This record gives sequence, structure tokens and C-alpha cells, in this order.
Amino acid sequence: MSAGTVFILLTVFTNISTGLDCNIPTNTDGLKILPDYITCICSGIGSVFQWSSLESIQSDLLPFFNKIIFTNCTTLVLDLLLPPPDPLPLLVLNNMEEVVISVSMDMASL
Repeated sequence: MSAGTVFILLTVFTNISTGLDCNIPTNTDGLKILPDYITCICSGIGSVFQWSSLESIQSDLLPFFNKIIFTNCTTLVLDLLLPPPDPLPLLVLNNMEEVVISVSMDMASL
């Protein structure tokens, strides 16, 4: 890795905020059925997702959500270090300009 590459990556990380709002989408049809996914909406130029970004959701409900859908993200950093939730959800990334993924060796199945 050249010094120029390191400089570019450091620039990306310093310009990214943690602005990410993860929540359970509300049901608009009046039914009391929970969806099977969580939405994470980015704010600003870039956002960082960590497993701790899901702290606003009750931990006993997390196993019922098999997908995390990211929206409104220009640049997204997925900092997927341990401990991941169990079971591991599917991450859905739509219309992103840039995605940076950081994982630990224990998450080789990702």
C-alpha cells in the first residue's frame, strides 16, 4: 500500500460522521405485525455503521429481523467488528457511491 493510498483512506474516514438512524419501520396499514427488517438511514455525506448502531432497538427483538436495509447513504463505512448479532442479518445496500467494510477474521462467513 502506497503512502498516497493511506492518505486517501484516512481522508475518507475523517470526513465521515456517525450520522445513522437505525430503527424498526412503522407499519402504515394499521396491522400490528412487525416487519422482518430494520432500516438504517444515513444523514450527511457519509455514515459509519457498527453493531452498536442497533442499541436503540430492544435486544430481545433483534433475532426477529433478518435484514438491515441502508438508505440515503452516499458513503457508508461498515465497521463489522465483533460481537455480531446472532443470527447474523443480511445487509442490503442500495444506491451507494462508496462502501468501506472492516471485518474481523472471526467473521469470514460474511
